[in-house]
Amino acid sequence: MNKKRMAFALASLAVAMLVASIGTVLARPFYMDMSVEKASRMVLSDGHHDLVVIDLRPSFMFASGHIPGAINVPVVELTGGIPLLHWDVLDAWIESEGQSHLNDKIIIHCLVGLASPTGAQNLIDAGFKKVYSMDGGFIAWDAAGYPTEP
Repeated sequence: MNKKRMAFALASLAVAMLVASIGTVLARPFYMDMSVEKASRMVLSDGHHDLVVIDLRPSFMFASGHIPGAINVPVVELTGGIPLLHWDVLDAWIESEGQSHLNDKIIIHCLVGLASPTGAQNLIDAGFKKVYSMDGGFIAWDAAGYPTEP
């Protein structure tokens, strides 16, 4: 095979590999972003019995007020004012009670919306089908004046 054909074959192979990898990434399911307004409509209505709200904030923040019906899966820990993420806590929830919620609607949130996208994608990657990351986190919920419970 001459050098031109060899270079063309290698370039074609590289392009084919690139297209295949892009296709794999694009075929990957992703979570959906959700506004606080839409989340409030779901949480505060009676028609969503298959809804799970996961609060990723530390347990002391959760105890001081949270979205009605939310469960606390505290992946965020504050150490010396620095937030550390412990995704093993979410993994433990997935392994224990999470499996029964694979087809439920799940709204996941943190304090301001920085950790919840990663948590939402972790849930999607674990096989959950309808996962939403709430924009703005609990701060946005509280600022909008939606109800909280202790």
